[in-house]
Amino acid sequence: MFSVIIPLYNKEHTIANTLTTVLKQTYSEYEIIIVNDGSTDNSVNIIKRNFNDARIRIINQSNAGVSAARNRGIQEAKGKWISFLDADDEWVPTYLETVSKVTDNCDEDLIIFTGRFQQNFKTKVRSCNIPIKYQNKISEIRFFENPHVFVHISATTIKASVLKKNFKQWGSFIEGQKSNEDFTFLFKVALHIKTIYIGKPLSIKRQDRYLAAQ
Repeated sequence: MFSVIIPLYNKEHTIANTLTTVLKQTYSEYEIIIVNDGSTDNSVNIIKRNFNDARIRIINQSNAGVSAARNRGIQEAKGKWISFLDADDEWVPTYLETVSKVTDNCDEDLIIFTGRFQQNFKTKVRSCNIPIKYQNKISEIRFFENPHVFVHISATTIKASVLKKNFKQWGSFIEGQKSNEDFTFLFKVALHIKTIYIGKPLSIKRQDRYLAAQ
């Protein structure tokens, strides 16, 4: 089972869309952990009003930042694998099904990345950058060959037990880090476990996404 961790802070303009893309997954064995990091808008009310699914769990905490929210999600996760998704990004419907081709019956400690789209909020135009040698393949990669091509937190799945076992050393996000906390975390994890890359664009990173709040 997958634990989908969504940190939430004042995303009333995107959370319904993000959550819908999870609930439309073709693979159904997952839980959704939404860590509400002290939102002051209607994000939580929108979830409660529009979604009634037993797989959704909302955990409320005082505002402590996105790293603390993700760490809380890791600690609360019940699944064998943890998939991260930001509250303003999206997944294509086959995201979990495709990742499950790697995780099913796998006991290795892995970090798994997929390709991603980048979508302009205004124009809806999508682009993606997947190296030709990895396109439409599932491959073990040398992460540090070109990490910024591979890395995106909303396209990341990691074995839950390896994060929990090493939580105090390298298996958690640095709380209080003001920027690039996701890159720091993923670089740390990639130093210790095998990296798998799925060369298909399965997640969507929205560009100019904050315009939606205006």
